[in-house]
Amino acid sequence: MPATTFADIWRGEYDDEEAFRRFLVAYPEFERTATLTHRRRINFPEIGRYLDWTGAAKYGLDQLDEHFGLLREQPYGNPHSDSNASMMSTDAINEARRAVRLFLNASYEEYEVIFTSNATTAIQLVGAGYPFKDRHFVYLQDNHNSVLGVAKFATKVGGTVVRVPISQDDLRLPDGALRQELDLRKCSSGLFAFSAQSNFSGVQYPLELIGQAKRHGLDVLLDAAAFVPTNKLDLTFWQPDFVALSLYKIIGYPTGIGCLVARKEALAKLTPPTFAGGTVLASSTQGPWHIDAEAPARFEAGTPNFLGLLGVSPTLGFIKRQIGGIHSRVMALTGWTLEQLTQLRHDSGQPMVHLYGPKDTQDRGATIAFNFLDYHGDVVDERTVSQAANDAGICLRTGCFCNPGAGEAAFKLKAQKLWDLGHAEDAASMTAEERLRYLDMPSGGAVRISFGNVSTFADAETFLRFAIGFRNFIPRPEQALPPRSHC
Repeated sequence: MPATTFADIWRGEYDDEEAFRRFLVAYPEFERTATLTHRRRINFPEIGRYLDWTGAAKYGLDQLDEHFGLLREQPYGNPHSDSNASMMSTDAINEARRAVRLFLNASYEEYEVIFTSNATTAIQLVGAGYPFKDRHFVYLQDNHNSVLGVAKFATKVGGTVVRVPISQDDLRLPDGALRQELDLRKCSSGLFAFSAQSNFSGVQYPLELIGQAKRHGLDVLLDAAAFVPTNKLDLTFWQPDFVALSLYKIIGYPTGIGCLVARKEALAKLTPPTFAGGTVLASSTQGPWHIDAEAPARFEAGTPNFLGLLGVSPTLGFIKRQIGGIHSRVMALTGWTLEQLTQLRHDSGQPMVHLYGPKDTQDRGATIAFNFLDYHGDVVDERTVSQAANDAGICLRTGCFCNPGAGEAAFKLKAQKLWDLGHAEDAASMTAEERLRYLDMPSGGAVRISFGNVSTFADAETFLRFAIGFRNFIPRPEQALPPRSHC
């Protein structure tokens, strides 16, 4: 980066210079991330005020230039062949595998990298192939639906499902809760699944849970999709058996690529439920028989996204080199935003915001879930917030975020009501509004903002000015809102 003055580096980073100076006093580490601010200015000119990095990372012009440059240089063919064009694709796929290993410090001797379409597909590979019969599937209450769906694979073949609850107060896992549940349910074999970081609240669950579960005889599936974009995950130190992630949440572009990083010893326990093009060395229709390919090909059904994988290595390498600064940057923005949100008050003195989960940066990531409260202390409908944010040019997320367990804890929903709703004869025909009323939900979920590698102080300040707009808010009964279709 060329030599510049302080003012040049941070130009456009703030409207209120005094506020930015106070921020730097409170979070001096942010000043050391000027390289990321410079990259934002040069390569993300159309990003706007983007605050949904947990949903998807944004991509820069430099990524597009590099990727399209490779596509222009030479042709790439289907990798399931030996032509020159096909071999170029095979080399690109292998380079992407190498980049993932380097990103996670996953040795070639111990880990396989299996490319999928996203983290969900990676998780389903484990669920569909794991030998659950007479074993346990143990999961934390706070998990993405993709993980919760593994329970169907377990129960279908005679496995036992165990849910480990989280606290309704701070949405964390109480100390000793996993060990207590494993002892109570006598779990000595099976699979334990948890998220390194909640996509709902930003809570980061202790990676020490990996060792706890393994000492009980369980294999461990770690959903790292929300964690690795802004946090280092070192597989030479932490050794889960399976790690699922979506690359677009880290690098933004290309989409449609995820991976399962699996310990070879654990991968040998999985049996693919079927076979397909690319997963076999040979097969017969008249036999009938087939011979499985070796991993990772055994688990990569069909033709991989070889053109997309061309774009993985350069940006993933950049994120790895910058991960320490990225973490410092997003946590500074998160800390500042949490402090400002918790101080917001209506003229009556009532708080304007109800936060879900941790109210500080201790053991949490750069994801903040909350609801605005109106002048009377009632939750502001998340659809009102979404409409206002769109009008203000702010991209944020509203709803339940495909994480029912965290939402149930956040809103303190009663287990009996949830059971009754799920077993009601007319449950399937209920509208989303009817389900919410049945559960006494104050809204359709929460509002979520999240920061990423090139988020800026101006992003946070623009959002906070938007939040101040809800001071003394009183909902208008006549306000037209779109019907809810989910949550």
